[in-house]
Amino acid sequence: MHFELKKLLSENSRVRWVFRNRPLESLHPLARQAAIAAECADLQGKFWDYSDALFSDQADLQSGTSFEEIARRLEMNVVEFDECLKNGDPENLRRQRSEATALEINMTPTIFVDGKRFTGVMPYSDLLDSVEK
Repeated sequence: MHFELKKLLSENSRVRWVFRNRPLESLHPLARQAAIAAECADLQGKFWDYSDALFSDQADLQSGTSFEEIARRLEMNVVEFDECLKNGDPENLRRQRSEATALEINMTPTIFVDGKRFTGVMPYSDLLDSVEK
């Protein structure tokens, strides 16, 4: 859905994409670590680039070293990135998890269009129809 949402955003100027991490380790054992890495990338202004890389390389994420490889590829300050990863959950991630809990988000992806909740993967045409309505 990540790339479907990017496509929608590029084609429709009325769409605003607000991303919230809600790592579900039961679905992916590295979900929490990936969310932390994305938030660490955000501290260097690279959240969207890093997120794109995470979703593109999802099948290749075998270990934590992959997270550093992405940071290096994006020409981030790897020393700062590694330090952030070692510190655990950034405050921003803890806040996002609290927001997700309050919204009863327990599935990835969960998408809201004008307050209407959609869960799970949906075809691009359905997503577009929802936005246009």
